[in-house]
Amino acid sequence: MGSTGVKGQIAVVNADGTGERQVSEGTNPRWSPDGSRILIEEVDDVTSEPPSIYILDVASGDLTDLGQGFNPRWLPDGEGISFHRVVEAEGGALSDALFTMSLDGGEPVELARETEAVWSPDGSAV
Repeated sequence: MGSTGVKGQIAVVNADGTGERQVSEGTNPRWSPDGSRILIEEVDDVTSEPPSIYILDVASGDLTDLGQGFNPRWLPDGEGISFHRVVEAEGGALSDALFTMSLDGGEPVELARETEAVWSPDGSAV
């Protein structure tokens, strides 16, 4: 994080407008269900690398790199995320694929291509 071409800044501020502090760089921030972490998407215009996803621990400032992807969303239980990644489709064309990933060290699992997920509040259905 902190590369020259990274878009956006992420800041946290109290609800009354006081106590603003920059916590990271990136875009598309999403608070975790328990409010302790923020998902961040990083796009670097200088290197043209694919977008990456990070988790920021708000209290400590620690960042966890989750790898390539974009449009991250928390699963309702806060123990996993969904995100998109560009993958190679049949015939070599590129396709947008939807993945989920457990945050306990699990590998990304592709759910579908060319779609968006909206999770039920209890996380039992998409």
